[in-house]
Amino acid sequence: MSISDVTIPNDLDSLWMPFTDNRSFKKQPRLFSEAEGMHYITPDGRRVLDGTSGLWCVNAGHRRQPIIDAVRKQVEKLDYAPGFQIGHPLSFEFASKLTGMVKEYSHVMFTNSGSESVDTALKMALAYQRPSGKHLVLALLGVNEVTMVLDLEVYPSAEYHRTEKCLEICLHV
Repeated sequence: MSISDVTIPNDLDSLWMPFTDNRSFKKQPRLFSEAEGMHYITPDGRRVLDGTSGLWCVNAGHRRQPIIDAVRKQVEKLDYAPGFQIGHPLSFEFASKLTGMVKEYSHVMFTNSGSESVDTALKMALAYQRPSGKHLVLALLGVNEVTMVLDLEVYPSAEYHRTEKCLEICLHV
């Protein structure tokens, strides 16, 4: 697909964009159609510096050929293997390499996003604290607090309130 193949969609109402002022965006859409190296490219061909690495997802840069080749090679064999009750040899191989590089870590866990990582960390902390009968207090700052508040529905004994600087959660475990 080239820049000339990309047009602004006729209907912007079907997609709700999180953490975005949707009314303002839809009045004056800001779109990227391609990316290369450390730049996004707009439909009209302007190059825009990607200062956040695609929100930290492409720290090695966009459309790098060695990465494309490695992904293509793996996808041709297996594009996805769930991590629930089933494993893939490369996951174990990579985990072993990581724990061998950092002597303080004997185990690793792979996740797909910051929200999933924070969610899992909360659940691990709850599981660790539950036998002690202690309360777990978390002070959350940032984007992932949204996930945490939603997860509190799973833990009905949780109490939380917003302070001036952060969301504070007290989980009665």
